[in-house]
Amino acid sequence: MRFILFLFISISISSCTKDRFPTPDEENNNGGNTGDYLMYYWSFNNTSSMASLVAADIAHGNYELSYDAVWDDVSEGSDLNARNNTEAGSALRLRNPAGTFLIKVSTLGYKDLVMKYAVTRTNNGAQENIISYSTNGTDFYTMGLEQNIINVLPVEYTLHTFDFSAVPSLNNQEQIFIKVEYNLGHTNASGNNRVDNLTIEGTPL
Repeated sequence: MRFILFLFISISISSCTKDRFPTPDEENNNGGNTGDYLMYYWSFNNTSSMASLVAADIAHGNYELSYDAVWDDVSEGSDLNARNNTEAGSALRLRNPAGTFLIKVSTLGYKDLVMKYAVTRTNNGAQENIISYSTNGTDFYTMGLEQNIINVLPVEYTLHTFDFSAVPSLNNQEQIFIKVEYNLGHTNASGNNRVDNLTIEGTPL
């Protein structure tokens, strides 16, 4: 279902009513990163509504995803970085002209964060994703990140990893912000980036 009438959508879901805490087996299903626990996971497979699409499959705290442009679901998704035997279904489509994709999560009780997602684009979609972080939602930084700009390939999904373990200010916080901005093709009238199987992992304190 397309939601082309919305210029700005922000979905905020409280963990006390919507989130499902992972079982120990799920926590250790982390793609082989020994010592990391799965804090948040979005499969983007529930296309019944926009709120369902961006609701976390697994969450250890409060979170919010927002995009200040048009977003919706797209088929097909990817099995890259899928957790708990989740099949490839749909993905989150972030349409041009691109806005800012903002991820806000609680990291209370965790340190050494790692974010991963599978991404592709259409031919007219933005060719770069630019990652930065903040503790207040206003001042964003890239210090401590070995990689904060990735090239997005068309057609095929590629898995990318962003290691925040060298950024201690993000550890054990009531809320942090991770921003994804777009470049090179992001102002095109058509085209999009497609994100799937977004995860945030950490090490318990």
